[in-house]
Amino acid sequence: MDAKILVIDDEPEVACLLCEFFKMLGCETRMVNSGGAAIEAIRADHPNLVLLDLNLGKESGLEVLKQLNQHFQNLRVYMTSGYQESEELEKAIQLGAKGNLSKPFGVDRLQAILESEQLK
Repeated sequence: MDAKILVIDDEPEVACLLCEFFKMLGCETRMVNSGGAAIEAIRADHPNLVLLDLNLGKESGLEVLKQLNQHFQNLRVYMTSGYQESEELEKAIQLGAKGNLSKPFGVDRLQAILESEQLK
């Protein structure tokens, strides 16, 4: 069974690039651009892994992470960010995020995440 990946990002170019990379690695992907749409997508698709942008424009990725935690247990979430380290990323880890995917990213880093989560 292919891993199902949900990408939550308000920048369509970034979301499309992530989805294309994961498709190259044999995964099923879906992208949404808001917390509300993410909750609906998770209920419908039951993804194995979620990539959540730390800054969703009008929404805070941290707030979306809190919402996801309220609705779903054991959800594997990685934050995406243009920053290597920040207080917000540390807070995301405290809130249950598994890790961070710093932009720009490459296929090798996505492959490493899949392997660490035993999805490949």
